[in-house]
Amino acid sequence: MIMSSDYKGCSAEIIDVRAQDSRKGIVVAVKGFFEKERVRKSFYQWFFLAPQETGYFVLNDILFVDGDSNENVTS
Repeated sequence: MIMSSDYKGCSAEIIDVRAQDSRKGIVVAVKGFFEKERVRKSFYQWFFLAPQETGYFVLNDILFVDGDSNENVTS
């Protein structure tokens, strides 16, 4: 579903980021908005960062786009 969606040309605004150590990595939660063609939608993303020798790898990634939060941007 995500790959078939056209998110190119969107701008994003991050509202909040939270991270917590886990036994084998780091859990990260992100809340924000994205805007495309003057329509703004909220999104929530959770992902798990697994450590590697040269940094981290995104092992699991969940993205939720709130389809009910359409707002026409006026300005």
